[in-house]
Amino acid sequence: MNTPDRTPGTAPEVVPVDFADVMDDWLNGASISQVSVPIYGKQHLVGRYQALIRERELVAETLKIDGALGSPELDKIDDEIEVLYAEWTASKSTWYLRGLGDEERNALQAETPTIPDPEPLPKGANPGQVEWHESVVADVAKQREAAREDENLRMIAKALVKIEFADGRTVESVTVDHLRRLHKQLGDVQLSKLAQGVAAATTGDPELPAPFLLRTSQTDQT
Repeated sequence: MNTPDRTPGTAPEVVPVDFADVMDDWLNGASISQVSVPIYGKQHLVGRYQALIRERELVAETLKIDGALGSPELDKIDDEIEVLYAEWTASKSTWYLRGLGDEERNALQAETPTIPDPEPLPKGANPGQVEWHESVVADVAKQREAAREDENLRMIAKALVKIEFADGRTVESVTVDHLRRLHKQLGDVQLSKLAQGVAAATTGDPELPAPFLLRTSQTDQT
């Protein structure tokens, strides 16, 4: 029901509305949750960047100057820091991921092969049989880990909305093979960030901080 403006001290006028129309209007603007995850390609730069920061602090301490004032020695280090930072930011990609519904998650799980348990080791097994059984158990564990990883990759590919690159290019899909290559080149942490992003979009409660809170936070830091 709508409650129109009224004069203070008077009873509100109740105006009936059509529930279906209100819900349709609201649902027409509704959408599934999305998150964004930054992934940097040139992660090897972090090591050199950290080394330069330490070198800068050491030089400032040795010269007994305020690091904010600068000097020819510090300026040279700062120039390299700026070059590295520019290269770092140029390697940024922003991954937009949406939440997955029950049917989508169930379908992904159904595509994942079930790896059966190995046969139990017989009683009185000789050392050769024990060694063979241990290798079978290890192989089953590897197959299950590979199956879980493959499901993870397919989940990320399914949830991807788009990827924005620092140079302005945008793609709206990614293959499992590319995700596998990302995993190999960038490691577990970056792939985990994407998987966690999908989980957050799927099960998390989306919230947006009010703009005035952001401004207040920035003011407090200055």
